[in-house]
Amino acid sequence: MPPMKISTRVNVLLVALVFIAAGCSGDSGRYSTSSLSDEELVSTIIEIYAEPDRIERTDQLVSVLKGVKPDQGEALGQALDGLDLEHREPEWILIVAAWSKFDGEAATRWTLRQSRLEWVRFLMLNESIYHWALDDAEGLIRDPQMVAYSRNGWDKFSMRGIVRGWYDSGKPNLEQWVYDLPPTRGDDRQRAASALIASKLADVGVEETIDWARSTMQGYSPFNRYIYSRLAGDIAKIDPERAIAWCEEICDTKLGAEVPLWIATTWVVDGRGDAMEWITKRDAEVTSVRVGARAAYRRFLLNHQLEALEWMESLPEEERTGRAALQGPLFMYVNEKSGLGEFETAIEWTNYMVKDSTREESLKTIGRRWLRQDPEAAEAWLATAPMSEDAKMKARLPKPDPSERRKGFRAKETLLSPE
Repeated sequence: MPPMKISTRVNVLLVALVFIAAGCSGDSGRYSTSSLSDEELVSTIIEIYAEPDRIERTDQLVSVLKGVKPDQGEALGQALDGLDLEHREPEWILIVAAWSKFDGEAATRWTLRQSRLEWVRFLMLNESIYHWALDDAEGLIRDPQMVAYSRNGWDKFSMRGIVRGWYDSGKPNLEQWVYDLPPTRGDDRQRAASALIASKLADVGVEETIDWARSTMQGYSPFNRYIYSRLAGDIAKIDPERAIAWCEEICDTKLGAEVPLWIATTWVVDGRGDAMEWITKRDAEVTSVRVGARAAYRRFLLNHQLEALEWMESLPEEERTGRAALQGPLFMYVNEKSGLGEFETAIEWTNYMVKDSTREESLKTIGRRWLRQDPEAAEAWLATAPMSEDAKMKARLPKPDPSERRKGFRAKETLLSPE
């Protein structure tokens, strides 16, 4: 079964599950936390599952699962098979997590047989595969069922479970396995490398992980470049100043060529604009700086729209044209303003665009949007707008079909974004 695309609901559910489980006392008095027989365990879990209140249900379930014995995995599987009510996803995951602590392999095999929602199964596999890998990672990756499951590439949760479990086990050959993964099958090698870097950073810290990258990833290759870039991005999440210092050492090398992009796009989610200040002041002749400035500002807008707009507006007027790497974000700022219906502001800001073609493209978009909202005002502006007659004509064309726009979105964005 090929892995399916994971929705953001997975992360939402996971966070909610952590908070619910963390808030449970584990002993509310209704059910004994002492060990139950297999039959009692199955019937008790099914009874708890029918409780309509989620907090109460989770509290009681956690208290029972804490008393499960290592040899009761089969009973947990029987209980899971008997849970037929809908909208009880966190409970499935908690039960599989309890089972996985004693027998990750059996819990994984049960989970793979289920036809329940794919995104719930991924979370259960994240738990069970971690514990299987903690016990026997090399057996897991050679297991015929797991080979079949991953034939089109591992999903990111399962890959994370393998790498974390293998790393935490302290057993050898993990790094070699990651390096030997096929670079063309899905994103397996990059996902594995990302999980490995995260485990190393959590375990030994920034400096030792940088030393590991320098000593292990010798010589240029696309994979080694990815390791450097991924590591720089992860460091930027926790210590931007250290990431910048490392960039100063390596960004002029082939291995560090993409590091500015990774630092900016991960750092920018803090919402303060420091990442944009850093990336837009760098040399715009460097591809990863131009691309990184656009990608970072796009993420800035998506995560912190108000702060992203305010950051742009706070720039001194002379810097709006003086920073070459700012032209990409400037294009997006104008597009965002016109999308918000602030047409006059958007028009004013097109004056900071260096390229005539980019300015006209923005003005055409402004005209099209303004015509849909206020045709009379838009036509009055179009009469003297500083754009070609051809652009004015295109601005007046009917709105493109949404399905066609989606098909060509990426190509259009590449063509229209300033270099």
